[in-house]
Amino acid sequence: MAPARTVLLLLLASAFGVVEAAVVVGLRHIADPTGAGQNALVPLPPGLLRLEQVREAATLVLLVSAAGLAGSSRLARAAAFLVLFGVWDLVYYLVLRLVLGWPARLTDWDVLFLLPVPWYAPVYAPVVVAATMLGCGLVVLHEIHSRGAFEVRAVHVAGVAAGALAILASFILPGLRAVERDAYWLAPLVAGEVLGLVAFAGAWRRTRRIAGRPAGR
Repeated sequence: MAPARTVLLLLLASAFGVVEAAVVVGLRHIADPTGAGQNALVPLPPGLLRLEQVREAATLVLLVSAAGLAGSSRLARAAAFLVLFGVWDLVYYLVLRLVLGWPARLTDWDVLFLLPVPWYAPVYAPVVVAATMLGCGLVVLHEIHSRGAFEVRAVHVAGVAAGALAILASFILPGLRAVERDAYWLAPLVAGEVLGLVAFAGAWRRTRRIAGRPAGR
């Protein structure tokens, strides 16, 4: 993907992160008018909760659609989605911090998502995941632009998928166990990050090794 198109992706994701934060600021004031909109764990009224679930689904559709329009191959589209999601999430937390002064600490708990069940975690967890997604997505887009390909094998896909499932478990299990204010189960997050990054590094090394071979070998 050309650098100019990558810059447009970054601008789109940043703008959407601002929009997301603005919506959530309003929701928090509605759900907790006496708390200056800073309590992320206050439950939403049932009607508003359903609307928020629809909005989250629409958000995913928007991000997937934008990535689909940006990339010229399946891998480029996947990388574009990683970039979009990573920047969107990081800008979202940055704007909340600037507007509300929240999160006060990276260990503050947040409701990350509502589909299919509520996801809970300290803020540092989604921030780490978003930064990882952004970094990996940018690397893939750069390799595709400069080398024409990013070499991914089934073992790399399996490693990334296993890592993603572990991370999702760390977000979803606190809600299922109704212990969202309890200690975060950090092990799946660490395991997921390690699995995913090791698999990604393997694909990256393979890409650079193949690109460095003399023609005809």
